[in-house]
Amino acid sequence: ADEPSPSPSPSPSPSPSASDPGMPSGWELLDRDDNPVDKVDSGTGAAVAHAKKTKHQKKAEKKRKEEGIRELEARRKAGLIAPTTAPEFEQLIMSSPNSSFVWIQFMSYLIAQGELDKARATAQRALKTIQFREQDEKFNVVMAWFNAENAYGTEESTEEAFKKAMAMSSQSKVLKTALDIYELTGKTDSAREVAKTLCKLYGDNPESWIRVIRFYLKQGDPEQAKAHYGKSQQALHPRHHVHMSSQAALLEFKLGDAERGRSIMEQLLQNNPKRLDLWNVYCDQEVKYGEANRTRALFERCTSLQWPAKKMKAMFKKYLDYAKKHGDEELVEHVKEQAMAYVTRLQANNDEDEE
Repeated sequence: ADEPSPSPSPSPSPSPSASDPGMPSGWELLDRDDNPVDKVDSGTGAAVAHAKKTKHQKKAEKKRKEEGIRELEARRKAGLIAPTTAPEFEQLIMSSPNSSFVWIQFMSYLIAQGELDKARATAQRALKTIQFREQDEKFNVVMAWFNAENAYGTEESTEEAFKKAMAMSSQSKVLKTALDIYELTGKTDSAREVAKTLCKLYGDNPESWIRVIRFYLKQGDPEQAKAHYGKSQQALHPRHHVHMSSQAALLEFKLGDAERGRSIMEQLLQNNPKRLDLWNVYCDQEVKYGEANRTRALFERCTSLQWPAKKMKAMFKKYLDYAKKHGDEELVEHVKEQAMAYVTRLQANNDEDEE
């Protein structure tokens, strides 16, 4: 009777770099022409191929095999080869127990195998293993856990990961990251709840409002963006108002309504007419998003103000650069003439002061 053929062994899961032909998998060490593990001495004819090996040949083959294994292991420990099995990941974790990168890669491997429960347990184990002072590493792991639950888990498991993150990490950082994750995965309702919590708990920080305004503008909800900008002016200390307003204007130019951005900048400049940095921000946005006539008019306004010589020189240089890149010869000559006229007036004033 024919003997039953042996069942094929399951193929190992591909490593994260398997799709990249330029990345070594590690197994090419065993597939090359001088394969130290599987190579047999070549000869002529079947008799030579199947000839009994001498003691010296067996010893040499064993040595080559051991050298190949040592080389493979050294490269794997050095991180040159991605682990492809759970034991290999465990070995890597033993050598780098505080590395969030290693733990997260192991979690990704388990998820790819359909082992979400094991990935969850691995995250919890990582949070217990990583040393307390490595807070950034812990944060990376807990947010990777939250991200995995958001993608593959239930509402309950996602909430559990979120609460764990809020309990052990900077809540402001957790909320901003959770907002990013919900936004990227299209979970708008959850994102809005996180945005509400962020503004409620950290309304004294302009970065909270900036992040939430950006979210609403990207969602195509300019009314909510406008409403949150108004709330920010009430919640923030006056010392934060200039930064908050300038950032809100930038977001409006980039993601929302340019006219709304101009309105915010005009109000800023009305209250801070000598802030050259704000004029520069305004000019940059008009250059990037505005029309030529509007941009030129803004430069004309700015260069007509009374600035110290050093600041005026910087502004004329900015205007001239714009004229060369986006204007014509007529505009370039106009800017040069304006600059020369300013220098002439400046010299005349200096001469009068000396007299």
